[in-house]
Amino acid sequence: MFRRLRLPPHTPNTSSPDYDLNTLAVPPCGQYTPEKWAAALERRDSKRFRFLQVALPRSIFGARLIVCPEHRHANSCPIELIILSRELTDLTLLHTQTHELAHGALGHPTTMLLERDVPQLLQTSGKDLLAYLTCRAMTSSSRPQSEKELLSDLQEKMFKQDLEAERLAQQILGREVRFSQWRKNTRLFGEKSFEEVGRMLGLG
Repeated sequence: MFRRLRLPPHTPNTSSPDYDLNTLAVPPCGQYTPEKWAAALERRDSKRFRFLQVALPRSIFGARLIVCPEHRHANSCPIELIILSRELTDLTLLHTQTHELAHGALGHPTTMLLERDVPQLLQTSGKDLLAYLTCRAMTSSSRPQSEKELLSDLQEKMFKQDLEAERLAQQILGREVRFSQWRKNTRLFGEKSFEEVGRMLGLG
């Protein structure tokens, strides 16, 4: 649900196999942008994504929510709203957008709001955002647990899903970094070494 300052941006994870990026509608290598991936997911899953930058606590980089329309009609569908901090650098913004889109691509559940709730959300998007969304997630659960048990269970699930989304984000962005370096090296070494350099960088 939340992208927080928890792990280094590119911590390697060798315990799990790579995701199939084609199945997850990730744009081809060298063509990736969060906007292109969002558009591909919209086509794959018949959903809509929107990015919104607001003031957030320094410890929260972003969050993903599902906004449901007030009135259902033939062309209506929920919007996956990705809220992002205004204070992020370009590199951190790219990583956070990718991380939150990864949650959507992997089908992770998150807090759901009606359109009429969005203004209240934006008014509480400062220091109370985490408490507000956690409260919404807890009240949306139908499991007969105590508040303490429910919060613990919610935090455990969120942490596991965060790790999954982060692993996918690192795989996508790591591939883009290697591809960029590959292209630079082919210019340096010439066309004769094109395939060899690709193999060195794990692209061939």
